[in-house]
Amino acid sequence: MSEVDHKARALSTARPAYPRAAERTRSEGVVRLRLLIDASGSVAAATVVSATGHPSLRSAAVRAAKSWRFSPAHHQGRAVAAWATQSLTFKLARR
Repeated sequence: MSEVDHKARALSTARPAYPRAAERTRSEGVVRLRLLIDASGSVAAATVVSATGHPSLRSAAVRAAKSWRFSPAHHQGRAVAAWATQSLTFKLARR
């Protein structure tokens, strides 16, 4: 991966479905992901950097991230693959 002149920019970031196991236990949390965004703007890889809350939040965050679309990073006018980080907060509606 080379240096970039312009970072990738999110175009479509659908919220993940709240996992039933986390919902049943009223678990909330934050999942921080490291994303490899390819030159076409797709997420080629998503890994969990850190997470709080129920373990199911991690897999829900990774699944959602893999469907996201980005305007890719650019280096010297060309689209390039680049790493980015993104945090997802899982918060239940109050009863």
